[in-house]
Amino acid sequence: MSDTHVEMDTKYVSKELAVVEYPGNVQNVDKMLKTMGGITTISQVFSGEIKRLEVRYKPDNEFCKSLAGDAQANFGLVLKIKIRRSKRNPDEPPKYSVQVLGHTKKTYVFDSLADYTFLPIVKDKETGEARCAHQELVPKNVVDIDYFSRESLPPLCVPFQFARSDNIHTNLHRIDPKDDGTSDILGVLQKPYYDGREVIAFSLTEPFPMHPDPAVAKRMKVKYVSDEQLQIVKKLFDEIPCWTRVGLLYESGLSHDKLKHITPSVAYLFSNGPWRTMYTRYGYDPRKDFNSRYYQTFDLRLRYRTGMAELVPNAQKCGARGKDWERRPNESDIPVPGPDYPYLEEGKLPRSRQWILRYCDLRINKVKEMLDKIPTPLAGATCNEKTGWLPPGFDVQVRQIINNSFKETMREYYKNRKVQENSMEDDEYISDDIEPDKDSDEYDDDDGAEEDQEDIELDLDGDAVEVNSLKMEHMQVYDEEDL
Repeated sequence: MSDTHVEMDTKYVSKELAVVEYPGNVQNVDKMLKTMGGITTISQVFSGEIKRLEVRYKPDNEFCKSLAGDAQANFGLVLKIKIRRSKRNPDEPPKYSVQVLGHTKKTYVFDSLADYTFLPIVKDKETGEARCAHQELVPKNVVDIDYFSRESLPPLCVPFQFARSDNIHTNLHRIDPKDDGTSDILGVLQKPYYDGREVIAFSLTEPFPMHPDPAVAKRMKVKYVSDEQLQIVKKLFDEIPCWTRVGLLYESGLSHDKLKHITPSVAYLFSNGPWRTMYTRYGYDPRKDFNSRYYQTFDLRLRYRTGMAELVPNAQKCGARGKDWERRPNESDIPVPGPDYPYLEEGKLPRSRQWILRYCDLRINKVKEMLDKIPTPLAGATCNEKTGWLPPGFDVQVRQIINNSFKETMREYYKNRKVQENSMEDDEYISDDIEPDKDSDEYDDDDGAEEDQEDIELDLDGDAVEVNSLKMEHMQVYDEEDL
């Protein structure tokens, strides 16, 4: 090895090159460049104008799927090595000539699929041999008028679009050991994540959990949950066994980050049924307690026009609604509770278009009387899977009462606002010492004043309503059945 002669040429070491691992055996360089789109296309790829380098083994065939190569960071040197051996003296050691052609920073690798290509092949009727019908299917140029006058074309159906994904997927799908292979339904690979909460489906026969997962206590320590914060939430569940998330945040005064780690140790969550989305205390079975009717889920959904739209925020913007609330004028006059208030009181509008509440959160006298007057079931009776302890159609009646309450609230609000606007106009007029000119815009004749004092008829849900000195926009409140 010591007798080996090596010559090194490092003159072009500072020259930057791009390496292309061509997927094929190159015998003709010109044909190879043509399959990659030519020198112009290759230069655009190297300069970054085109992200991927494509190779078409049949560049003149539009039905050939291209093979795409991606650039990968790969630093190294491009070497050209020549080995010279003496034919006269075979025992003489060879001479090596190494030339550094340049350095490279990226390499184009073709690791995508290239397992199919569609060719327009048809069978010749005369000879019975297969031939390429590309010239008959594709016009020669833009002035090939004979192409449109052809009557007989080979019956060939090729795809107009290739697969969008050309990468190899190595995902291994988990096999359910309980699956016997007779069902065609595909299940999920993993359970949904609910911040560690135990989410269960409502059932009339299956038992409900009695104790939390022991791992939850360890998680609370990691998240720095204090004993005082835990006792606050436990006290709330000792008083009332079912809560909404907004109700817990309001009554406990804790932040959402702390509360989401405390609730798994105190309560479980229903995913469906009469107590859907309600946090229920461990060990409490609402199917056996008739008083649990007060904690059943009431889904309030509203559809309205401009009358309520300017007051009630959009439910899709609940996350950013706190900032929008601060920018509102006359906040004290708006009959809408704050964004974090969990109760619906009489004389108030909902805080969003869709609102999940308990029936006990509806602080309306008529609704409370209806809940109290429900007759006690006989001993051994069980609740309904859909309506719980409430009779059928109870939610429809409650929704009608709430809609009527909203109408009265809107009437009072616009009536008070009209009175305030009129009083402000009177104050401005009295403070002005100069009588306005009749030709100016500030002057109002007597006919217009009398016209403002006339009664205005409104149509609310198809009912004619007469309101004195009130100009109110059209408003409609729909039931859930119309949604």
